[in-house]
Amino acid sequence: MKKELNEQDIKAAVLEKIRDRLTVQDAVLVNEMVFGSGNRRADLVLVNGHIQAFEVKSDFDTLRRLSGQLNDYLSRFDKLTLVVSSRYVRQALESDERVGVWEALSVKDKVVIRVRRVGRIQSISNPDAVCDFMLKSELVNFLRSRRVLVDYKVADRERLIELCALAPVSSIRKEAIACVKARYSELSSSFLSQCSDVVVLGDLERLSRSKAKRRQLEKELDWNKPRPSSGRPREINLSRFFPDGDIPDTIPRHVLVPVL
Repeated sequence: MKKELNEQDIKAAVLEKIRDRLTVQDAVLVNEMVFGSGNRRADLVLVNGHIQAFEVKSDFDTLRRLSGQLNDYLSRFDKLTLVVSSRYVRQALESDERVGVWEALSVKDKVVIRVRRVGRIQSISNPDAVCDFMLKSELVNFLRSRRVLVDYKVADRERLIELCALAPVSSIRKEAIACVKARYSELSSSFLSQCSDVVVLGDLERLSRSKAKRRQLEKELDWNKPRPSSGRPREINLSRFFPDGDIPDTIPRHVLVPVL
């Protein structure tokens, strides 16, 4: 029986296909990038001299929101590649010709990527869209580097973007790309240096900022070191809280009581 592909299966295959670009093109990889005022999320983003997004549609997804997603992607990213399971290839190829289309197939328990349409890069020239990739602090630094006089303590993000838009778009793009690369370079480098010979599902966690911070904390605090028990288990009398006996499975049955 043909295996149905989920998002993680396809993502791992995409990472395997593009990871050589990280060294050859001095690129940075971003997982789950939020954009568009925080209401959109790009599955994968590759940042080199351009900002390119990859949107994954697995066998467990639908294309109901695709039209709106495409408009947002094409207005903010220099290139978009749709990576879809075989069932969605036809619909994906009906999209704008700028959009690349990759087909994800299951071949002998391995996910294989087949390029169905290359697509093309079209650099975004809308200053507001480019500034969307920068944090407020990065907008401030850009303006200060250009000696723009404004009360930075009271200026909101909208005002900062308005002032940034007065600069040449090429300068804004260069700054935005540099900021994104600086922000994610450490995480991207860690993924590249530690991932398996062939990218597997576990490698995806190396691109998660929250999980990377947790691993660092575990290392610094030595959380994984076995510790002697500091208490003895005592059963909770749950009948006091659930007199009818309908106790949810998620409720713990014991607590640790400190040993004095």
